[in-house]
Amino acid sequence: MAESIQLPATRRTFLKTSAGAAALGALAIPKAVHADGNGTETLKIGLIGCGGRGGGAVDDALRADPNTELVAVGDTFADMAKARLEQWKQKPEIASRIKVEPDHIFPAEGHDFDSYKHVIDSDVDVILLATPPHFRPLHLAYAVEKGKHCFVEKPVGVDVPGVKSVQESCRKAREKNLAIATGLCWRSEPGVIETIKRIQDGAIGDIVAIQSTYNTGLLWHRGDEPSWSRMEYQIRNWLYH
Repeated sequence: MAESIQLPATRRTFLKTSAGAAALGALAIPKAVHADGNGTETLKIGLIGCGGRGGGAVDDALRADPNTELVAVGDTFADMAKARLEQWKQKPEIASRIKVEPDHIFPAEGHDFDSYKHVIDSDVDVILLATPPHFRPLHLAYAVEKGKHCFVEKPVGVDVPGVKSVQESCRKAREKNLAIATGLCWRSEPGVIETIKRIQDGAIGDIVAIQSTYNTGLLWHRGDEPSWSRMEYQIRNWLYH
């Protein structure tokens, strides 16, 4: 759960005084987050993982606060990073705050598994982690080591060692007063919160069975190319592997 803290005067003061999450799924950020009084301070954002969720995370972050800028992006593949940048530039609501210079696109060409390090090592305040989840524990550990505040997309890991690594990173984040938030969106959705409250209050009696249906369209697939190795194919289509 979010800890209760006194609202600070600036964004950076807020981030420095927000404790890191102690358990998976916890938010280290209170529900009310305010800018500095003058509204002039800018938070610099770096994105790691330029797929669909990464694109959405940047869109959400920039729309949530007018004093935010995207200044660095990284992906395993240069074409993914560049394509996503072009899409953001076509959105009038956020285009003016896409401030990614050519030397802050990682990699500039080809592919690079260390792109996450280059983003984290750049001059950013907050890191958005949105790569395929297999890489999440490694990326979070490095971000915490370097003293960065993080938004960590779900799932935070895909196996027991990965989840334990994230737990350890959250412990270290708390010691460093780093803020970490996870992308468990439904836990914050008002309708879901109210529904769970009514169930827990006994509105429908004792639950003896549950059936759940998720209505959605077809999921994405990025195809295949003769030039791709099987590893590249699996990373680009990680959802199926």
